[in-house]
Amino acid sequence: MIDNDVLNLREMGIHHSPVEQALMILSKAYPDMTWEELEALSIGERDARLLAVREQTFGTTLNIFTTCPKCRQALELSLSTINLRSPPPAEAKDSGHKFSMRIDDVKVCYRLPDSTDLEAISACTDLDQARKLLLDRCVLEVHHIDGKTHQSITKHEEIYSPDFSTALARQMAEQDPQAEVILNLKCAECENEWQALFDIASFFWTELETHAKR
Repeated sequence: MIDNDVLNLREMGIHHSPVEQALMILSKAYPDMTWEELEALSIGERDARLLAVREQTFGTTLNIFTTCPKCRQALELSLSTINLRSPPPAEAKDSGHKFSMRIDDVKVCYRLPDSTDLEAISACTDLDQARKLLLDRCVLEVHHIDGKTHQSITKHEEIYSPDFSTALARQMAEQDPQAEVILNLKCAECENEWQALFDIASFFWTELETHAKR
């Protein structure tokens, strides 16, 4: 992106949600895609494209500032976008984002979360509400072993159980690995080790805002 694009993006997106800001970046970089097509990208696909646009705009080096949760020491890290890439498994490429899984006598057909799902759960007041809403949106059908199909998942409270939702989240993460980038961090001062989630969408937008102000 050129400087005019950065300035226009900041002007247009300053009062929009983080999800919309991420899609605005992609709409500049992929003008042949409609807004609906960008929304329908899985979160991993969206973030992989954001990484590519970030490389084209500012290069491959990311300067990250954080604080040790134990001793509160300020830390500065340099990462490469190349090391943050997680290629999707081969079976995910031709799946159309639709998959299935089975636990005991329940088989669930589902799709991977996309930007519309993130926007929907952003209004939730707690984690349990967000988890249930995401299941409502992404679970498409529920089958029992006898082959009987139920279109309404509200009749099957078992899919809302912690064990089931955890298993489903784990499988989604395997099928869309770029959607959740976890950094393993260590404090040079106190040697504390911890993990942190890296969100390319918010990180890139902050960079664009800083660049626009300059």
